[in-house]
Amino acid sequence: MVGIVVLEPSGGWRPRLEEVQIRGLRLYRASVPVPARPSPKRLERRIRRAGHLLREAGCRRVLTAEAFSGWPVLEEAGLRRVDPGPLCQAMGAELARAWLAARHIPPGEAVVALCGDGVDARLFEAAQTLCPEVRGLILRAGERGRELAVWLEDRYGLPVLEEDRRACLRLWYAPPPDPPEERDLVLCGPVPALGGLSLQPPFDPPEKLAPLPLTALLWEEGRLAPEELRIQLDSTGKSTYNVGT
Repeated sequence: MVGIVVLEPSGGWRPRLEEVQIRGLRLYRASVPVPARPSPKRLERRIRRAGHLLREAGCRRVLTAEAFSGWPVLEEAGLRRVDPGPLCQAMGAELARAWLAARHIPPGEAVVALCGDGVDARLFEAAQTLCPEVRGLILRAGERGRELAVWLEDRYGLPVLEEDRRACLRLWYAPPPDPPEERDLVLCGPVPALGGLSLQPPFDPPEKLAPLPLTALLWEEGRLAPEELRIQLDSTGKSTYNVGT
């Protein structure tokens, strides 16, 4: 089970647990009363109590609002975030297209690098999708990456390189060794760096839940198909990229 932690003004003091559904997926919602008078210690105790209630209900992962600051307390209670990395990696090619579209760079003029510790199904899919579309593809994925480069060159006739200095965009399927640059999309870890892009569900998230972990959970559970996802291109929410276009 997955839980939801919601901070809400209330005259009470005890967190409450109830079952809710999002897209037919059952979750446990823990409402945490926010003290009328600001008291970080009191709120921390209530979040800790909510975490224990969720654990007792069988939850191991939790969704929260974007600006939720009580993660250290939840982690102490044995709860963790929903990992959006698998979704971001599965959507690597679409995120690359959206990043280029947001910067008005035609794919045929772009050099894109795929960087990882090796070649798995998600990196392979992105390479196979992007290779016939972009001007140049760079693979930094160890020995298996070099084997994949040979296969792609034979199939598409496009030289695949290993040096990424020419890349206008780099997709990271493993943590980068240095802090991300503007051209980096880090598709792994509990908080991926998507270069201003945001993966969204096709509806407004309830409870002001952070969109990316919610989208990842619904995709993981088969409640969202890839073609239903929206990629938001900027912080205004007015510019979106339709997956599959």
